[in-house]
Amino acid sequence: MGSNINSFEVFKKFTSVNTNISVNEVSNQKNAPLADTSVCNSDTAAKKSDFTPAVQDVSYVKTISDKTGEKKLKSKMLPNDSLTKLKVELKKAAKLPEYAYRGLKGDPNANFYEYLSLGNIPYFIGGPLLAAVFAFGATRFGTQEKVSAVIRAKQIAVGVGLYYLGAELAKKVIDIPVKFFRGVDLNHPYENVVDCRATSTTGYSPKKIEYHKVPESVDFTRFDLMSGDETKENGQAVNEQFDKLAKKFGIDKNVQDTDATLKGSIKKLIISSTAFKYALTAPFVALGVAIAAQDAWGNIGGKAFSENIKNIFSTKSLLNLKQRATIAGEIIKGNLITPMKESFKALWKNNKIGKAIILTSAIAPILANLRILQLTSEKHNRFVDISEYIPGLKKKQKS
Repeated sequence: MGSNINSFEVFKKFTSVNTNISVNEVSNQKNAPLADTSVCNSDTAAKKSDFTPAVQDVSYVKTISDKTGEKKLKSKMLPNDSLTKLKVELKKAAKLPEYAYRGLKGDPNANFYEYLSLGNIPYFIGGPLLAAVFAFGATRFGTQEKVSAVIRAKQIAVGVGLYYLGAELAKKVIDIPVKFFRGVDLNHPYENVVDCRATSTTGYSPKKIEYHKVPESVDFTRFDLMSGDETKENGQAVNEQFDKLAKKFGIDKNVQDTDATLKGSIKKLIISSTAFKYALTAPFVALGVAIAAQDAWGNIGGKAFSENIKNIFSTKSLLNLKQRATIAGEIIKGNLITPMKESFKALWKNNKIGKAIILTSAIAPILANLRILQLTSEKHNRFVDISEYIPGLKKKQKS
């Protein structure tokens, strides 16, 4: 019994001390100055005088109108246009050196998103380096070996370019039909606000910005960002976007809670689209490599190519704009269009495997999109039209 009483007394003292400390901390937070802002940087000291912003896209906002002195940043969807998507990709590329630095120094705020983003560095650098290896080899051998090395370097360089093009094309042949037939843009960007470790004495957590896609994966689809403003009359704006998508998915009735009704189909859409993108990469990349292996690419470039490039961009050249455009057209025709045609013909006529690759690359996208539309269709399901049970709803919608 004595030991239990002693334990209770120790616990009582411990809780009373912590309570006093927490009250003081709360009073300090309420009177915290508005200038006490912080960024996502593990090297930031706790002292305000030592604070130096190190991450430019990390921001933290406080406002006097809020009782706590804090206005939280929220994740938001970005405009779904090509210019915004390009800006997002440029911002992500510009942050790669910073992600590498923070990861190598062991920053506790470096996360898995940054780790995956760094995979783009070897992906885009490895291909050009492979072509450069053959190009540098041309200076180490005799005349005949040099000619062979140059031709091989050209074919490797074209193959690398067609590889990237094929991988991107495998995505586009799925993204474009899905957006047209189902109304879902698989590349719709959004700005994600991430909480970092608190470094301030007030306990406020610094924030950083990441850029993701709304239907990025089946586990992290931001259905909440697709919902409308709940403050509008009757909550009709909440599912406004889902109501439009319902028609694309084959629902021709006014169903209740279209967001819940479509979540399963949208997840199927994400899964099937992602799977077919990876599957289509194989024939498209194989086609690009097979085209690049043809002899027609060994004749591209040369001295005439270099001289024409100089004439187009040289400020000392006497050529007018029309003449420069004509030369540019000839360069494109002689170094891209003509070799591409000849390579296709050679691959089709002289190689049965090449013919099979061409046919597979042409037919596979059609079959893939038909299968996606079949898996995500809601036409075979029965739904209750709520306008038949709610008086005046149908009239209000028509008006």
